[in-house]
Amino acid sequence: MEPANDNIEFSVEIEASIKDVWYGLTRKINKWWPETYRIGLDAILHFEATIGGRLHESSINGGLLWGVVNTIQEPVMVQWAGALFPEYGGPAFHFTTIKLKPNGEEKTELSLSSAILGDASEGSKLEMLKGWSYLYGDCLKAYLEEREEPPWDG
Repeated sequence: MEPANDNIEFSVEIEASIKDVWYGLTRKINKWWPETYRIGLDAILHFEATIGGRLHESSINGGLLWGVVNTIQEPVMVQWAGALFPEYGGPAFHFTTIKLKPNGEEKTELSLSSAILGDASEGSKLEMLKGWSYLYGDCLKAYLEEREEPPWDG
């Protein structure tokens, strides 16, 4: 698994309908997003699936903005842009696209790409790829396929 230039890309097949994947991706994000990737144990994830909507966490002590939705085509595509601060491998911006494509009635291909603009090292890009792969390729997939969430090995 290696990032291609300044782009990070991967895809995964999920055994669920495109409607169920979209619903899980946007409306049920707090159910499958692991604690490992939250700003605090009490953080709640929100995905506001509308133009200008936010992908963000909120908690008693603060929050974290992952990105702002720029494009949405329910149930096949969403794009958001976010900042990558120095503490997380930046400074840089990422422009992330998730596309869903039905593969039969009960399977969906999820493809994710992130274009990175700014000062992000190859190590940071690899970590971002591992993170997106874990979140969407492991955690979302496990939630929708009603399997146990795999452990984070990063």
